[in-house]
Amino acid sequence: MTGKYRKFSPEFREEAARMVIETSSYCRCRAGAERAWLRELEREVGELRMKADFLSKAAAYFAAEHR
Repeated sequence: MTGKYRKFSPEFREEAARMVIETSSYCRCRAGAERAWLRELEREVGELRMKADFLSKAAAYFAAEHR
């Protein structure tokens, strides 16, 4: 026995992986996780924009008051 594992070309491996991703539930599961992650990022961006806006207004208020 020369080896335990069969050797496949890189092209064959790539095509096999593509078939698994495109034809299985892998895409649906991953897409759901990516959507959840995107929603979380959008929420975080909203919070950060609100904080930046508040800090900008506070800085303008205190700069005007100090004059």
